[in-house]
Amino acid sequence: MTTGAMYLSGALLLTAGVLKVPAVARTRGRDKLLLLTWALLVTAGGVLCATAQPSIRWLNARTGVDNFAAPVVYVLLTMFSGFSIMLVLHWRGGPEERVRRLVRTTAAAYGSVCVLMVLLFAAGRAPVEKTTDFDLHYAATPCIREMLVLSLIHI
Repeated sequence: MTTGAMYLSGALLLTAGVLKVPAVARTRGRDKLLLLTWALLVTAGGVLCATAQPSIRWLNARTGVDNFAAPVVYVLLTMFSGFSIMLVLHWRGGPEERVRRLVRTTAAAYGSVCVLMVLLFAAGRAPVEKTTDFDLHYAATPCIREMLVLSLIHI
């Protein structure tokens, strides 16, 4: 996908998310399907915008941390996966308490994975900026490889 297509797709998803804000605010988060749909729109738009090479370079340059964009992208992808599972749990239905418990468990698991990925990136060493093939380049690097494994098995 070209950079322009990534930004256009991401902007469309983020725009749809912005348009949903009044509805989410009106329900004050009580409509879980609406809230999770909004979260998916925003995280999907964020993933598309954050994975474009100019965004990766910009984020790395602004923070001064080599490859800072890598954990940002992996966390956004993990959040998207978690929100997707939570949305499916609500769609599937069932006893309210069971759905609520499964959603809380999913949120805790995926949230823990996000925190762990950030900690592993901070503990690792990735000094060469890679705007593409970050995972291939650092697959054998201590702590970074564990972060990459987490990103693969969380699905």
